[in-house]
Amino acid sequence: MKPTVSRTVGDLVAVSEKLLKRGYHVRIKAGGQSMYPYLLNGDQLEVEPATLETLEPGDIVVFRRNQNLIAHRLHQVTGSGEHIRGLSIGDSGLSKDEMLTPDIVAGRVVARVRDGEEKPLRTPEAIRYGKRMVRLYPVPHFFAQLRLRFSQLLRRAGNLARKVSKS
Repeated sequence: MKPTVSRTVGDLVAVSEKLLKRGYHVRIKAGGQSMYPYLLNGDQLEVEPATLETLEPGDIVVFRRNQNLIAHRLHQVTGSGEHIRGLSIGDSGLSKDEMLTPDIVAGRVVARVRDGEEKPLRTPEAIRYGKRMVRLYPVPHFFAQLRLRFSQLLRRAGNLARKVSKS
């Protein structure tokens, strides 16, 4: 019998960060709706090593918040050297994340896998899309929120209809 190894989310985050710092790409699983509809809950995200100095507004930055890795769109980079800071926002959210500092930035999302299909996210088209999202903020966020809420309402209505038809 093989021994069982128990790992916490914090352990997996630490390993992912170490691999990225050594120049490796890692795959992480997206959780939540903050990047809806561009990234969905359950998507596999390929992350390459990156720093605030190498990122540009429109990139999807991966950073550590508490014991989690978060993937949000980078909206702004200010300063340089040890004073460099970034600001990221989830595509479906209307609130801004905390300021990003070099010590919490882990990498950049370069591809996503959904339903077995890999989609590169560093193509010229994807880069233009990211820059548009930043330039048009908050309009795309409003429509993403509206679309998310509508899909949740439809799902609830379907669940309610199934319950009614069973009784």
